[in-house]
Amino acid sequence: MRMKLYQDRDWLYQKYWNEELNEREIGIICNVSYRNIGKQLHKLNISIRSNSEATFLRHKKENKNKLYWNEKWLREKYIIEHLDQIPIAKICGVTNGTIGKWLTKFNILKRSLSEVQKDSKYIMPTEIRKKIIETRKKNSNPNYNICLVCGKRFRTSHKDRKTCSRKCAFIRLRKQKIKEICPVCGKEFEFLPSENRKYCSTDCYNKVIGKTLIKDKIKKLCEHCGKVYEVIPALENISRFCSMECKNEGHSKAMTGKGNPIYGIIRSEETRRKIGEANSSPSEETRERMSKRSIKLWQDPEFIDKWMKGINRKPTRPEDIFNDLTPECVRYVGDGQWWRPTKKKHARNPDFKVTGQNKVIEIYGDYWHRNHDPEDIIQEYKEVGLDCLVFWEHEVYEDTERILEEVNEFIKENKTARPLQPALAI
Repeated sequence: MRMKLYQDRDWLYQKYWNEELNEREIGIICNVSYRNIGKQLHKLNISIRSNSEATFLRHKKENKNKLYWNEKWLREKYIIEHLDQIPIAKICGVTNGTIGKWLTKFNILKRSLSEVQKDSKYIMPTEIRKKIIETRKKNSNPNYNICLVCGKRFRTSHKDRKTCSRKCAFIRLRKQKIKEICPVCGKEFEFLPSENRKYCSTDCYNKVIGKTLIKDKIKKLCEHCGKVYEVIPALENISRFCSMECKNEGHSKAMTGKGNPIYGIIRSEETRRKIGEANSSPSEETRERMSKRSIKLWQDPEFIDKWMKGINRKPTRPEDIFNDLTPECVRYVGDGQWWRPTKKKHARNPDFKVTGQNKVIEIYGDYWHRNHDPEDIIQEYKEVGLDCLVFWEHEVYEDTERILEEVNEFIKENKTARPLQPALAI
């Protein structure tokens, strides 16, 4: 059997790391799901990108025209041509802070303020320079507080700091401790105001709330392995085994032989045959009965409403993208808001409905609908008076402009009105 492209380790490594393609893009090339590519990467021991690397690569592809994303270009402008952050920011149409961030990201050493002033190509105005110096002086001016414990004057950047050191802080906390008497044992204990304690220990608290202490537990003997184990008083007459394994084995032993309720019962051949038929696959008559029951249920609006609430249907990622892309008159109804009975004796719930028109739109997943023909569902909707448009998942990701044009044309089309089947009221 011929090996597929994505099963070749060298080819997959080249596409994933050297050409910087993601799993979805490789899957489109190989005409498979991105999940298959992910499994193959694990199988061939190819390291996977981290979330931060994948996000950076995605932004890099989305912002190809942003020059400062190119490390080589930024190094050339900043180091070789000796341009500063402000001229580079003007070229790129961004702030100088953005350029500074990317210089740091690419580990490019920034020039100091004095080096910038010496640069003949850009001279900082005197007013701006004075403002920068004043701001630095204000930010570097420290605060001086008096320690509440030792009375020492100390320097700090926090105005609310009360003590000069950790030692003084502990002494101050000890002075703030409150003394109380435990209402359970009568013992005196200390605590800080922030702790808000009522009892001296966990044991006293457990006695108040009725929790069983370790020392109050009862020892019992396991009926299967003979091991001694502890239980709370409430389970003294109920517990029989020390673990789940002993319980399973003990139950199996008890149900063997005379301990089994059906031990000694002799069944006729006819009874055995009936039991065998009941446990085997259903007959044609049973299947027909089940099919009719299912069709009847799916024609009941209450059943459909309960079923949709149970599965909690939410839009998929391609449906979310399509919903943001299209106009407001195209609304999402795939969560069970709008059902339509078809001639195949079951109801359909489309993904999107055009408000005020007999038109629906379906989004087909590349994996889940790979064996489905869109013409089948288009014809099915056509038989009940609905026009249908179908898009594939990869089209939503790759060709948004064409999809938007087709949706606008689909909405504007005025086709001959056809009789419409009544909707199921949900």
